[in-house]
Amino acid sequence: MSEHENYRALGDTPWTLEGLGNALAHAATLHHTPRDDWDRRRRAFVVEDTAGTEREFGLNLDRIQTQLGLWLAQQLREQGVDNSTCQCHMWRLFEAIDFLLNHQDRLKEAGLIRPLADDPDGVEISPSLVAVLATAPYEGARLQGGDPVPTFHVDRVIIVACEEEGAEGNLD
Repeated sequence: MSEHENYRALGDTPWTLEGLGNALAHAATLHHTPRDDWDRRRRAFVVEDTAGTEREFGLNLDRIQTQLGLWLAQQLREQGVDNSTCQCHMWRLFEAIDFLLNHQDRLKEAGLIRPLADDPDGVEISPSLVAVLATAPYEGARLQGGDPVPTFHVDRVIIVACEEEGAEGNLD
């Protein structure tokens, strides 16, 4: 299986509205939490190369993605979720965040995200949009390091979320 097929296979594992919604809410909480309050205990892992040499790698605990990934892995472990499914959910979470950040204007036009009255930097995300992102297959692509990586198909996600919302999506 090629690396491209591996990424697409990650999208074949659906998640729940509650699971993805909780993870997105935790991401927002981390965004507003001072880094001094994050769990920054040292975490590292050892990898053995083909020559048999062991190398230790530490995680950058000052990155919100690292904090979010550690939190999600802990949550899923506590629920008895296996490592493969955990990896699929983590990938889906980061693809959903990337999708929300990169398509904000279109999502606002479609009424699927709205600014929060009490937080100018925050947005309210339609539960219909979260539900679609929790289950949609990866039918689109984005570039990462010059290579195409499967992700959500923008138009399909907006159309389905708007249909579930009972609204007219504004598609260019």
